[in-house]
Amino acid sequence: METIEKGSTQKVAMTVHELLDQIGGLRDPYTCGIVISMGMLWLLSAISIMAPAFISPFEKNLNDTPFVTVQDEFKLENSWINPAEWTGSMIFVGNLIAGQFLALITDYYGRRHVVAISALFSGFTGIASALSPSFNLLLFTRFLTGVFFTAAFVTNYVLAAECLPLSSHSICSLIFGLMWVTGYCLVSPVALLFAHWRHFLAAASAPLAIFGFFLILALPESLLYSVSKQDADAIRAYLKNVERFSKKKLKYNLKAILQNDGDTSAGKNLKAIIGDLFQKDVLTNVLLSSYLWTAVYFVYNGMSFASTVLNVGNNHVQYILSGLIEVPSYFLSPLLFDRLGRRFTVIILSLSGSVLHFVMGIMTIFSLETSTIFMCVWLLAKLSASGVFLCLFIYGAEIFPVSCRSAALGLCSTLSNFGAIAAPHAPALGTLFSGATSFAFGLLFFIGSITTKFLPETSHLH
Repeated sequence: METIEKGSTQKVAMTVHELLDQIGGLRDPYTCGIVISMGMLWLLSAISIMAPAFISPFEKNLNDTPFVTVQDEFKLENSWINPAEWTGSMIFVGNLIAGQFLALITDYYGRRHVVAISALFSGFTGIASALSPSFNLLLFTRFLTGVFFTAAFVTNYVLAAECLPLSSHSICSLIFGLMWVTGYCLVSPVALLFAHWRHFLAAASAPLAIFGFFLILALPESLLYSVSKQDADAIRAYLKNVERFSKKKLKYNLKAILQNDGDTSAGKNLKAIIGDLFQKDVLTNVLLSSYLWTAVYFVYNGMSFASTVLNVGNNHVQYILSGLIEVPSYFLSPLLFDRLGRRFTVIILSLSGSVLHFVMGIMTIFSLETSTIFMCVWLLAKLSASGVFLCLFIYGAEIFPVSCRSAALGLCSTLSNFGAIAAPHAPALGTLFSGATSFAFGLLFFIGSITTKFLPETSHLH
């Protein structure tokens, strides 16, 4: 038996979840630093992902600001599908084609190396995009950025969640959400400071590359993954840092923890991971979750990219409001999760989003889309979409087993790229008939509320 004493009255941790509870979650400085650093990836990634709202908008409606867009430099002509919109889509094409591979190997080699290297290369490819001499090369470099998207944006959340007790997952999601909305809103001032798409992408990508280099040097492996892999040395090193930063001693039985929670299928071979992934219950949850992720990515990104061309007011004000409206959802969603349960919360948010989009569709038919009331309904619909978006990360980190969790979430994220790829082109639906885009969004959310009924409830795990 291996223990680290902290006093005779403290219970010896015999399982990894007891150990995580003893560490204290976000009250522990070392754990909190890991969560904040992973949240920073969301902040930095948001600027690059949301860049097309300004660098290649669906319509040139930037209130006569001198911003030089992709369309301006490469003389791209608008059509039913605006070619410049592929600047936003190509990130998700890259993620669709190669993102799952990186997610899979994080369950094989571990989270930390893949997350750090992906962040570094996301920054490098973003800088390459800023230097692209042609539109086709710009699309290719955006594609490369997408290759690293899942590991830098999804697996980092998995790593953070696996360093926390289940009771801290909701507050973790709040931190990630606030980081995301901060990066989201920073897109507007960055666009004001760097009024050329090349300068914008360079300014957005350089910090990500620098931060990726820092992560390579400092980021630890998640505690839950190390236990699952039965890596005693990594566990000891992690707990030593916890003690060093918190100035306290932990009390645990490492041998018992490895016997109770160690999973020899984790980190040993890809065949075992794929086998876990294709178990009936896991695969069913992956397919159901993938629909939700696809619908949410389509609606959320479609609304975000279109926020600068709503024709209600100043495009910068509209864009920042579309980001700030997400903040209440980051407080509301964890609260509803704890009060109503995971599944029912997603159903309620999806149904409310559906109703709001149907209302907007009707308002558009009656030419009310430039009214203040329409903007208020639009913002409430964006709040619902961001709430579901955040819930899926919390939910996904709980319904899949550790041995294939990153691969399962990565597969959901990868399949959701079909929605994300289509998102920049969503306004084109409006050419079919008035309000078609809003009706499509509402229908997708309504189907999502039905789909959620077949997912398992996980609140009892807390």
